[in-house]
Amino acid sequence: MNDLEQHTDILSLIRVRMSGLSKGHKRIAEYILANYEKCAFLTAAKLGEVVGVSESTAVRFPAALGFSGYPEFQKALEDILQEKIHSFDRIDVLNSHMTTNMVVNNVMSMDARKIEHTLKSFDTASFDMAVEDIMAAESVYIIGARSCEH
Repeated sequence: MNDLEQHTDILSLIRVRMSGLSKGHKRIAEYILANYEKCAFLTAAKLGEVVGVSESTAVRFPAALGFSGYPEFQKALEDILQEKIHSFDRIDVLNSHMTTNMVVNNVMSMDARKIEHTLKSFDTASFDMAVEDIMAAESVYIIGARSCEH
């Protein structure tokens, strides 16, 4: 089993591999550990620019961690965020580093992946049962949070 399989998230993998990284890769790693929320949506070129290394150094960084390429690495960062940051919060976090169009494209892409995952794992029988239970219920309580509360 390699380091990529042993560590449940990319941040712990970066910490484990940090001592063996080149100077440029260490700069990227340190920036990611401090700003992973922003990095999930940065291109390799933008990450290199922000950190002060070349785009090619940023492109090679994921391979130093054991990833097949930048897209797989970026997906690992996105996975962390999917649990921690609500879609509306993502827009605020990214505003300083991305154009409006980039923010919209990234948020929509993540939402599309979530919808695709839901469709693949959708259980029609369970859904039908839930609808029947709701329809038969004497009372139904609805609770909302964040943007739902307005």
